[in-house]
Amino acid sequence: MRGEYSWRDLQYFTPVNAFPEAQGSYGLVNAAIGYMSPDEHWQAIIFGRNLADEEYITSSGSFTARPAGHVGEPRTWGVRLSYTY
Repeated sequence: MRGEYSWRDLQYFTPVNAFPEAQGSYGLVNAAIGYMSPDEHWQAIIFGRNLADEEYITSSGSFTARPAGHVGEPRTWGVRLSYTY
């Protein structure tokens, strides 16, 4: 089992620390649980990222009259299977 929490405080995306090209503080919660076979050849992991479904941006740019940004990853679930031989 694994749990993670990360916090980001107010971030500016310009050298002069100007709004609106900024992101307010937010926290991200990730978790995973896995199983490894007794012979340690295969493994299954179920994971979730951004479990609180926080909306945030990771970068910004003013290329038009309206600022635009790169949106952070939304809530994501998945299963990872691996085999080692």
